[in-house]
Amino acid sequence: MADQRIEWQELDDFVRGPGVWAKWDAARRLMAAKQMQAAANTENFRSSFRDLGEIALRHTGVDQLLAIALIVRIAELVKGELRKESVEVLTVALRKPIDGIWTINEVGKLPLESKPSEIRENIALALTHATGGWVLPYIIEALGREEKSFRCRLELTQQLASREASVSRWFEMLGNFTWLDVETADRIGRLKELAVALATTLREHRNTVSVNEEAGSALARMMQEIAPAAHRGTRSGKFVDAALAIVNLLNELLATEFTLIADPEAYAPLAVFARWWQPSSYPAVVAEGLQEIVRKLVSAIRLRARLGQKSENLVLRLRQALGNTDATAFALNRIAETETGLAAGIDDWLRGRERESSATAEAVTSLLSRASTPMLVEAIAPLLLDSLDASVAAAQHSNSPLAGHLRRICGRIQALAAELKLQPVGIVGQVVEFNPAA
Repeated sequence: MADQRIEWQELDDFVRGPGVWAKWDAARRLMAAKQMQAAANTENFRSSFRDLGEIALRHTGVDQLLAIALIVRIAELVKGELRKESVEVLTVALRKPIDGIWTINEVGKLPLESKPSEIRENIALALTHATGGWVLPYIIEALGREEKSFRCRLELTQQLASREASVSRWFEMLGNFTWLDVETADRIGRLKELAVALATTLREHRNTVSVNEEAGSALARMMQEIAPAAHRGTRSGKFVDAALAIVNLLNELLATEFTLIADPEAYAPLAVFARWWQPSSYPAVVAEGLQEIVRKLVSAIRLRARLGQKSENLVLRLRQALGNTDATAFALNRIAETETGLAAGIDDWLRGRERESSATAEAVTSLLSRASTPMLVEAIAPLLLDSLDASVAAAQHSNSPLAGHLRRICGRIQALAAELKLQPVGIVGQVVEFNPAA
């Protein structure tokens, strides 16, 4: 009987509560007694819940934010019509801008036993039903100002992903946020927390978001805006934590769009790391965390080498990832030693050596320059296509003793084609658009 009396007292307090603060306290006690669903089955509760909806619709400031947060919390605990009504109320209430959730931060200005972080989390969830041009800038500012709650920050990044498919735009908008207005000395800690939330969201939304070639450079700019060199101070453990979080985010970007693995600009954040620690080497834990990025860069350079292509920019990124010139030279030399059939110029480049031009080489160059006629081009073009097909076959039978010789021949053919400025467009049998500049 005592429990029943308490239940009805709490229900009565919720129904008769003159404002959102009184309803908040009564709802908290109903939740603690695990009686919210039972209370929600009464007509009096449903009527008072609609009064709460009116506060969300008609009021502003803290009262409106508390009403929105309480509606979300109650809707999570009840079933039936009330949940449907909560969606309708929030949809209307969130057509216009609301006060910033970042204003919910002082316990003394909130109902008893309420937690500011949980209130912010519920308001972030409510943004699912928000519409209008105000929502995206609001989410960005809320992300910039969120101090403590990972759950709130994660929900905000989920809201960001649902409204903006371009990951590059995420970084651009966060980088353009006025970080000087944020009252925190721990910029590097804020960067780390954002990177963790963004990486989690990117992993969960991998099939619905878009990662383009601007993502790496946009991420680097965001890093510089949030934690510029002037704010780095001593290289504390927070820099290590931030670097590891960014590395994880960068790996998520490359996993989402793997064609960026061979794009030097995708690794632009590495330049920021280099500035953080120069002229010192990376801490051991950072160097270890970068190993997966190093492996990707080595693979990209290896692929380019097989195609007879040099990429000084990829080598620069490898040097930034390793933080050491000698380690970079060793990695490049290792590629040369383990690859057979590379063009002589590529092999020399990887080993860091230069050959003096011989009289024979100059004669061949002169001959090619004189013979670079349409007839020669027409003869080399089909040979280039054959070599590309042969390169694929060699890769599929890499264990064959002839594969190395075949790759070397193909590399030289492709190098010759490059001298003649030949490259395939489309696939064999496909009609391609005429390009007068080609």
